[in-house]
Amino acid sequence: MKLTIPELSLVVLVGASGAGKSTFARKHFQQTEIISSDFCRGLVSDDENNQDASRDAFDLVHYIARKRLARGKLTVIDATNVQPEDRKPLLNLAREYHVFPVAIAFKLPEKLCHDRNQQRSDRNFGIHVIRRHVQSLRRSLGNLKREGFRYIYTLSSVEEIDAVTIERQPLWNNKKHDRGPFDIIGDVHGCCDELEALLAKLGYIQTETSYHHPEGRKAVFLGDLVDRGNRIIDTLTLVSNMVKAGTAICVPGNHDVKLLRLLRGKNVRIKHGLEQTVEEIEALAEDRREKFTNEAIEFLDSLVSHYVLDDGKLVVAHAGMKESMQGRGSGKVRSFALYGETSGEIDEFGLPIRYPWAEEYRGQAIVVYGHTPVPEAEWINNTIDIDTGCVFGGKLTALRYPEKELVSIAAAKVYCEPIKPFLPEESSGLSAQQQLDDVLDIEDVIGKRIINTRWRSHITIREENGIAALEVMSRFKEGLTLQHYINDRPYVASSFLSVAIARVFGTALGGRCKNKPELVQTPIPLTAKLPVLPCYGGESIVRRLFEPLGYAIDLQQHPLDENFTDWGDSPYFTVKLQQTVTLQTLLSHLYVLIPVLDADKHYWIGDDEVEKLLRELIKEKTFTEIVGVDVS
Repeated sequence: MKLTIPELSLVVLVGASGAGKSTFARKHFQQTEIISSDFCRGLVSDDENNQDASRDAFDLVHYIARKRLARGKLTVIDATNVQPEDRKPLLNLAREYHVFPVAIAFKLPEKLCHDRNQQRSDRNFGIHVIRRHVQSLRRSLGNLKREGFRYIYTLSSVEEIDAVTIERQPLWNNKKHDRGPFDIIGDVHGCCDELEALLAKLGYIQTETSYHHPEGRKAVFLGDLVDRGNRIIDTLTLVSNMVKAGTAICVPGNHDVKLLRLLRGKNVRIKHGLEQTVEEIEALAEDRREKFTNEAIEFLDSLVSHYVLDDGKLVVAHAGMKESMQGRGSGKVRSFALYGETSGEIDEFGLPIRYPWAEEYRGQAIVVYGHTPVPEAEWINNTIDIDTGCVFGGKLTALRYPEKELVSIAAAKVYCEPIKPFLPEESSGLSAQQQLDDVLDIEDVIGKRIINTRWRSHITIREENGIAALEVMSRFKEGLTLQHYINDRPYVASSFLSVAIARVFGTALGGRCKNKPELVQTPIPLTAKLPVLPCYGGESIVRRLFEPLGYAIDLQQHPLDENFTDWGDSPYFTVKLQQTVTLQTLLSHLYVLIPVLDADKHYWIGDDEVEKLLRELIKEKTFTEIVGVDVS
């Protein structure tokens, strides 16, 4: 009996004591891949059978599993795992690290398990324990899929267990064996004239149905083949034929996925260039339209979210790929590959603000992506966005790998006017990497760091030296302070918190409660503590905002560094607010006033933003109470 499991997965063995799980694990997995609950009991208590140590033992099991999964290592959990509450934290780990959870259940007779335990001197518990395990297993078998296990295998006899062979299946995104060389091409969006010209410039030769390179190079398309351009069907056909011929690989873009949903009969909104694609398809003769539709569905449905190439040195995805998601498979990984990540806010053009993941990227693999049009393809932290907006009148760009050479073809015309201008009116003269390097992320300088250099193998910087380096940098440039080097966004109560309040406490903020609606308008004693609140205007600003609303306020200002008091105070406060009010009122005040204190508001501030703020202030009577002007 062959069991197929993904090469990167969390394998959970499920069965009664004495079912043979440990023997099975030792036979089919490496010793380092197995985390045994009994062994962990021994580590924490010197006794593998000490049930009083189970809590600590499973803390250790989960800790080791977390470390292995973070490193992309297959992990096997050898424990009874017959209770749903035992499997739940393991499933959560699989979701957190984007790996496939696999359940292998050992459904053996109760008597056999008991007889095996009787033969072991270290198993001195009665048959009632085995009976409880077996009963729990029977109840669990029908729920494993519902719990979230993607692969489930049940072994019902000793003969089945002995006959098992395990095949480790590479993930679809694993193309580490493919070393190229590659020509990676950005978003085409139906600009087939420019694509044909770019392929010719790159040295590809056209055949009757496809293109190939005489030196064996392979094209890599970053998705968004369709919409907006003037030859959408030709583009899709060209790329599909190259993939079939083995001279190209392709990942999907968000526009391609939307077209796939439309072709499958789903209800999608025809906008953002999809109308041009629909128009081209509807212009086809009926017989050709049906053939094209079926072929397009088959091709688009076959595309994998991202690929890891060249022994893990290269990653390609439409919108990019964080290091923690590379080579993994989950809905979140696919979503990030297609859409990237947004802050939850919109800019002045009504478009979602995309979170700059590349600025925080520290991975070893080169990540090449598109999705967001840029005037020029530039390197940032070992990543590069090569969507240079051909369909908007920019150019179609390819990155030659491993040469890291950029090759472009200028757009013949503007095929679609962009909602948001992407061509800069003037250049700062600095590259994207140089502009980013003006601000250091605190994660880059805290803790022990090992830095690889050109002239030496590596340099080790101890934590205390890193902190001192920050102080030195602040002294050797006039007018420069440490705050210029530190990105505090993830650590303070900024306007991001207002976004979180709206998302997490949306019903409370809107004055709704399904289970106890009578509590909505009931004032209750509430305390809100903001551990790190930035306020560059000082304590008086916080008091002027919240005291007129009736809050009792307790503030504590933090020094820049407790060990160096001569550096002075920071602009950060711990603030505690207390008052008997409705929960909706408290959340509304925090939602409106925290962005007021945030001098580095992270999204566009326009007239509509000001109006929204005033509207909220007036609705809560905050404006009248603070300013003293009655606008009711």
